[in-house]
Amino acid sequence: MILQHRLYALYRYDKRIVVPVSALFIVIFTIMMVMAVIVYMYEKDREAQIFGACCILGSVDWLYRFWIPMTGLDFVVVVLAGYKSLQHYFHVPAKT
Repeated sequence: MILQHRLYALYRYDKRIVVPVSALFIVIFTIMMVMAVIVYMYEKDREAQIFGACCILGSVDWLYRFWIPMTGLDFVVVVLAGYKSLQHYFHVPAKT
């Protein structure tokens, strides 16, 4: 979220950047919440108390995929920031 606000400021709140990135964030957040509910429904019957700590006895094999959508969003934000950085670099005159 912080990276998005910095990206928006970098592009001076250009609607061509703000709207697609915000929509992508909402879609990815929704996907992650659906995946979290699915994992919760699967694992709520597999919890056990061991020495007062809650442990999961058998987790789903695809639990690592939970972070793939957010990693994709971060990749898009980094590419857009990198593009703006290169654009600025090529417009700055050489000081040598």
